[in-house]
Amino acid sequence: MLRLACSGGMAAALFLLASQALAASPPVRRIDISVSESGMFDSRGARVSIAPRGAAYRYEGRVTASHASHGEDRNTFEGRMKGVAWQPDPDDADDADTYNPVDDLLRALRAEPVSEDQWLDRTTQEALERSCHKGTRADDVRAALDKRYQVELSDGGQTRYQVDVTLADGTHLKAVSSEDHAVPWTVNGVATWNLDIPTALAGLIPSDTGFRDRLLHYFSDQILGDTAVDDPAAQERLAVLLTRCR
Repeated sequence: MLRLACSGGMAAALFLLASQALAASPPVRRIDISVSESGMFDSRGARVSIAPRGAAYRYEGRVTASHASHGEDRNTFEGRMKGVAWQPDPDDADDADTYNPVDDLLRALRAEPVSEDQWLDRTTQEALERSCHKGTRADDVRAALDKRYQVELSDGGQTRYQVDVTLADGTHLKAVSSEDHAVPWTVNGVATWNLDIPTALAGLIPSDTGFRDRLLHYFSDQILGDTAVDDPAAQERLAVLLTRCR
């Protein structure tokens, strides 16, 4: 793995250049988000449009849900919603590092593609950092992640995310993901396992849709502990993740 080191001054300069490039880009005119989830008997979905209104971003959209049992007609429900997707905190008006999920989404969509191995490395590291069990091993976590991903991939994925960001000059940034855990994505035709994309979307999509938690659903200790791996010893070590730390 290639590691790059730079001085604090150089890092600050690079961050400034990236911020200036983002600021110089055409402003966002609209963000359209579509999410659908289907099962044997139940399905649900949401369509949300987000647009700037002054310094804030407001949303309008609708959510749908349907259910059908054996031999019964499908019942469908629909609801509409609108509100504020994001607005700046007046107390942070002078803070250059103020959190803005729209900027975060643009950075993530424009970032260099993240490989599957890089995604596995990052997710493994995050699992190790949050684990309080000293016996947790990186190779066990990675084996569980890889197995879980391959199982969900073979299932074909039942959740689909579509994002279309329209800039003021008419250009589009389009992203699609068809996996239950929101990676990989295809951004303007290029595949990436960048977890920053679902994280930024979770900061924008209304909680009323019911999909925010799904976007933030990386691989929890519960999922890792329940995942069947080939090595029995590794399985035992992973099962410890299901126990609470004291």
